[in-house]
Amino acid sequence: MILADEAHHFNVGTRSKKDDVDNKSWEALLDRIRGLNPDNQQLEFTATIDLHNPEIYHKYQNKIIAQYDLSKFINDGYSKQVYRLQANNSDEDKMLNAVLLSQYRKRIAQNMEIPDFKPVILFKSNTIKVSKDINARFLTMIANLTAESLQSFVQSQNRSTQSEALSLAYKYWLNQDFGETVAELKRDFQEFTTVNANDSGKKDILDNNDVAQKLNNLESPSNPIRSVFAVAKLSEGWDVLNLYDIVRIGEKNIKPNDTNAEAQLIGRGARYNPFIYKGQKLYTRRFDDRKPEIQLLERLYYHTINNPQYLENLRKSLNAINLPVNEDTKYKIYTANVKSSFKRTDAYKHGNVYYNKVEVVPAEHYNSILKYGFDPETTEPIDMISATTERKFDTGADKDNRSLFPIVNAAVFSNPADKALIRTAVSFNPFFRFESLKQQCPTITSVREFLTSDSWLGHAVVRVRVANGHQLTPQERLTAVERYLLRVQNALVNNFQRSKGTNRFEKVAVNEVIRDYEKRVGDNFNDPKAAKIGPYEMKGKDWYAYDYAIVDQLEMDFIDRIGAEIPNFRKKYDQIYLLRIDERNTDFKLHDFGESVYRYEGYMPDFIMYLKNEDYIYQIYMEPKGTAFVERDRWKEELLERIDPKNVIILEDNDDVKLFGVKFYVEDKGKQDIHRMFPELREKGLLADN
Repeated sequence: MILADEAHHFNVGTRSKKDDVDNKSWEALLDRIRGLNPDNQQLEFTATIDLHNPEIYHKYQNKIIAQYDLSKFINDGYSKQVYRLQANNSDEDKMLNAVLLSQYRKRIAQNMEIPDFKPVILFKSNTIKVSKDINARFLTMIANLTAESLQSFVQSQNRSTQSEALSLAYKYWLNQDFGETVAELKRDFQEFTTVNANDSGKKDILDNNDVAQKLNNLESPSNPIRSVFAVAKLSEGWDVLNLYDIVRIGEKNIKPNDTNAEAQLIGRGARYNPFIYKGQKLYTRRFDDRKPEIQLLERLYYHTINNPQYLENLRKSLNAINLPVNEDTKYKIYTANVKSSFKRTDAYKHGNVYYNKVEVVPAEHYNSILKYGFDPETTEPIDMISATTERKFDTGADKDNRSLFPIVNAAVFSNPADKALIRTAVSFNPFFRFESLKQQCPTITSVREFLTSDSWLGHAVVRVRVANGHQLTPQERLTAVERYLLRVQNALVNNFQRSKGTNRFEKVAVNEVIRDYEKRVGDNFNDPKAAKIGPYEMKGKDWYAYDYAIVDQLEMDFIDRIGAEIPNFRKKYDQIYLLRIDERNTDFKLHDFGESVYRYEGYMPDFIMYLKNEDYIYQIYMEPKGTAFVERDRWKEELLERIDPKNVIILEDNDDVKLFGVKFYVEDKGKQDIHRMFPELREKGLLADN
């Protein structure tokens, strides 16, 4: 068995389409080894297989076992978001901007009480000479920094920047004491906190123990390094989680191979940094819906040079590894103002919208595995198909329908015959030692209770999807139980929080939630298919609270459908308003409530319909949702469906208000409202028939 990591290196000959022995030496050697025995196998791993290359596609079209693209990995929240920040500045200015942005991140983390948050900057050059020179210039620049020079720099840059990230940083620093700031920068960015990963020979950085140690534990609070200078040593094999800025230095000798290496480096830098926030250490992004300055804690910024050929090569290199990069410099600012006509209404002057209160959840609440959002009887089967499968990569279609493969039981927790197998799997994972488990499950009295009680894993069944006719070996059964327990561990860690929503709703004034706001809309650097957000004029639509709807196409389709139903709303109500809830303009949130709560984060619906007749004020929570996010956000739809007058209590004994939530508005392949939101409105008597 040959295990081949970074397997794209073994396709040089195939990619070149040349019958050159030297060029194909590794590839040919591996082919020879496999050919020595028909039972020999080669299992390859790579994050950057180039299936757009016809030769590579032909080689692998019937050999792909599993594919999880980097773009899906990023979109699923398992990495930082990646942004490109283009600069026309001198190298010194670019370096100082990166330092200010990095230190701003550190301050944000401190203000949020995130412990040991240490963002690192990588300064990337394409020759060792340039890298060493820029290292020396960097240290000189920091040493010569004064309060006056820094203030002048920030003021000047603030007047001309087009970067959202830098504009936030400049605004922050302009309100700080520049003397204290300079002292802090000189302390955090000095020779002691800098490492140079270059050398003059061909030896690996691991030959230098001091450098290797500094580079391989950058996340450690005891490691003081904040800036790294390198050429190409770190493009592969470097595992660092707290890299937040990569700064490209120098504009000469720009070649496609240079950008290929940089694209690889960006992909490595995008790895998520699982910092601790509010006592929790998560491994997925948690701030996508928060203010942009907070999102900086989960964003990697690549500061590029302004060279047209370089940018075109970089775009191609990023596309080759399917790495989506957001544009930070080319953005537009759209403004939505509350209509003066709406400001004159009673709804704006005296009306309220409602959100539910949260309460501290006592430890005794967590008395079953279901309270952590994990159902042992219905969790998806573990995929252990070892057969070769084929995927049609040009369309993304999957020729291998895995739902047709049989599902078998690898272990049943209530079966005495499986007890030894389960105990063995448990012993391999230190998380399931009682001291560790008790921290996440405070109500259990023993590991045995956790494994056998009906409230925990007593009814658990480890189901496995296998190839037709395949019989699980004992080792495969053990592996399946280990993977199942990892799912359990993730559920316990990620869903153990100490507050949840209640069914008690309190008011907040409409004029506190519905306010003028700005939205910065950037371009995607290398994905022309990315969803576009734009301003849509709402003149003449007195039922829409803002003069412009700053929305994407799905949201605009939803607004248009509401507009088409306005005549039917008018049959029942004297006042009709659609309120857009901008996520960055308010802290207005709903929280899941009920006995089966397992999602504790706040959630802001995109829209509220405010309706009033002579008897009641009705408020309907609504949200359009793209098909790609329906399953991920299923809990939000269930929360909306729970909001009903019979389920909620409005504080202050206000019997004149009725609150409702409805299903998502979803479109798919030209079909509108496939979740039937509008029929539901009619079924609940909230919308009159045509």
